[in-house]
Amino acid sequence: PKDDHLRRPGDFQATYAFRLIFRCPPFSMFGRPNGRPHLRIGWSVSRKHGGAVQRNRKKRLLREAYRAVRPRLGGGLDLIVVPNPGVPLHLAELLELIPQAVRKLRKRLESRPSPPAPAQSLPEQPSLRPDSDERSPSTESPGDPASSLAEQ
Repeated sequence: PKDDHLRRPGDFQATYAFRLIFRCPPFSMFGRPNGRPHLRIGWSVSRKHGGAVQRNRKKRLLREAYRAVRPRLGGGLDLIVVPNPGVPLHLAELLELIPQAVRKLRKRLESRPSPPAPAQSLPEQPSLRPDSDERSPSTESPGDPASSLAEQ
């Protein structure tokens, strides 16, 4: 389903920027929590892998392996799979490595220090500026003592 795929460039950038990475010879997998009950996945196969025919073959193999293991993977992560150039992909190997990669990413995510708690709002401090209901200097009459103080 389309909900299971990363599509927007911002999703890819955020997943790369989160810096949660699993590397193995056939591919690297990047991940980040997504707060959803299912995984979302994206593929990044560059021109270093050859022409369109070779790139599409790698993507087909990766997608087929992912479809086969998806029910065992759980949810809550955005993933990007980046195959390594020059390393052949084999379906049997991918069927073992993809679940292993997701498990390791989850383990690394759990061992990360939690992000700092949001700052609690402090009680409102009295302002040093005069209240807004006082007349501003532009509306005061020239002979008004308050306007002469404001000009000093």
